[in-house]
Amino acid sequence: MYIADTKTYELLFLNKAGQNFFSVNFDYRGRKCYQVLQNRDFPCPFCTNSKLTQRNVYQWEFFNPIVKRHYLLKDKLVQWGERGLVRMEIALDVTDIKNKQAELEDPQKWGIAQSVAIGALCFDSVTDVNEQLKATDALMYEDKKAYYEKHPRD
Repeated sequence: MYIADTKTYELLFLNKAGQNFFSVNFDYRGRKCYQVLQNRDFPCPFCTNSKLTQRNVYQWEFFNPIVKRHYLLKDKLVQWGERGLVRMEIALDVTDIKNKQAELEDPQKWGIAQSVAIGALCFDSVTDVNEQLKATDALMYEDKKAYYEKHPRD
């Protein structure tokens, strides 16, 4: 989690987890957030400052090439003493989830778990279990058929 001035980009606070993860073992205060967190000389082209409000959390995802990790980011304007409104960003590392999603999208790794999950999403809880199983069987058949059309057996 960090806090930065939206006008000057001055980094006002970086929690211990952020300091450790980004190897910030120096006094970061007064330095620009884009310098410390993104190793840039200018504000980030993907900066969300213009989208932030006090009322709503702005949520987005970003792959950080410096640390090679995927993040779910939650940004909001918060009151910071006499400085007024500043940016607060909370970052959640979702790299493992992204990797699992990529695995599930790989046709070679499709299996019953994915088909069952997809089948279950197609029905509400009052639908007959036999109907869910029939739909799951159909999905599994289509998954395998599509896979083998692209990858014929030797």
